[in-house]
Amino acid sequence: MKSTEKVKTKNKILRALQLLLILTLVFTAIPAMPGEAASTKSKALSAYKKKLSASKVTVLPPGKKVTVNYYDTVTYRYSKSAAVKFAIAYIDNDNIPELILQDNRYCYGVWTYKSGKVRCVHWGDSLTDPYGYYKKKGIFEDLHYTEGSPFYKYFYQFRNGKMTHKLTKIVQEQGQPYAEYMIRSRMVSKAVFKKKLKSYVGNTHVTKISLRKNTRANRKKYLK
Repeated sequence: MKSTEKVKTKNKILRALQLLLILTLVFTAIPAMPGEAASTKSKALSAYKKKLSASKVTVLPPGKKVTVNYYDTVTYRYSKSAAVKFAIAYIDNDNIPELILQDNRYCYGVWTYKSGKVRCVHWGDSLTDPYGYYKKKGIFEDLHYTEGSPFYKYFYQFRNGKMTHKLTKIVQEQGQPYAEYMIRSRMVSKAVFKKKLKSYVGNTHVTKISLRKNTRANRKKYLK
């Protein structure tokens, strides 16, 4: 009898452990609840407000070399708060926005919030401008200028916290329909280019970036 009771007790323990293992796997597979995402979004926006509220704002990491006035190269240190413009953009496929910053004299930068920190994931100098993004599709665009022509539109894929250059559109003069197209460093037709872009973004249209002056009123209005 005692041996039988021990076997029954052992079987109960094994069933309990199996049930615990199943529950653990189920809860691990469940995605984060909306409340958790909202909480992270709120933390990100608070961190962005704090960054922009400082008297000196870093549009990109200090120490980077940037081109100004087409020819001069300087080491970037910081920007005065009043010289900075900002926008938020939902580039990758989560509910946590990225922060776009620009100081027209020096540069622009794309910042993201990850693991409680705000960090720069992409930047360009004074010869570039942030242009747009495909909401939650992971594609970001910027414009690259030369002293005359042509100018370039670069398409980057934002994935796993990194920006990777994927596509390029080359326009000789603004307003002209003729353009050249590249997938990375390879020239392609317009049709091949559009097909490749569609493979990234589907039927989503580009959202143009509207930069706002870094004022208290604008931070309160747009960082929410």
